[in-house]
Amino acid sequence: MLNNAITQFQEVDNRLGVAQCLQSIGRIAILQSNYVEAMEMFKKAMKEFQRLGKRLGATQCLQSLGNIAHMQSENEQAKTILNDAMSQFQQINHRLGVASCMRSLGDIAQLQNNYDAAKEMLSSAMTEYEQISERLGVAQCLQSLGDIAQSQSNYAEATKLLNSAMTQFRRIGMKGASAQCLQSLGDIACMQNSYVL
Repeated sequence: MLNNAITQFQEVDNRLGVAQCLQSIGRIAILQSNYVEAMEMFKKAMKEFQRLGKRLGATQCLQSLGNIAHMQSENEQAKTILNDAMSQFQQINHRLGVASCMRSLGDIAQLQNNYDAAKEMLSSAMTEYEQISERLGVAQCLQSLGDIAQSQSNYAEATKLLNSAMTQFRRIGMKGASAQCLQSLGDIACMQNSYVL
């Protein structure tokens, strides 16, 4: 359907419609783990958005390319792209985009065992999410910060953060994410030889 829409948008010279469809096809390709197609679609969409002077659309495509690099474990490339996207989001004052890039950069730092940088990025992202009332982002940051505290054997802090994340996930109906937090809390209890909660 999206490819048919692209053809029709091209016939009436609606380049914005073409760019938005390419972006949507890229998102679907990510969900299908077809990263080569996703990258191709986002690059094409980004060029269209740039030609039209649509900085937000172009920057969202850039962010998606950074996230794809991260999914493919190309973390240095991902960091470069996401820092560029974050800078562009800051220039157009798109706070959700800034926060999302910070969270991704925090997750990359966590994977690289650079916990101080990860905590700094995730805390900054959480502050941004809180200020724009983006509850899912807040919960995801709390969960990541809890996982870091657990990795560092700071079990009291991890328990507090993961309980907060679990509460937030429950409030917004994210049962799977809530269950992950509960599982982590169970793991922490086992590590502390606390078999009865």
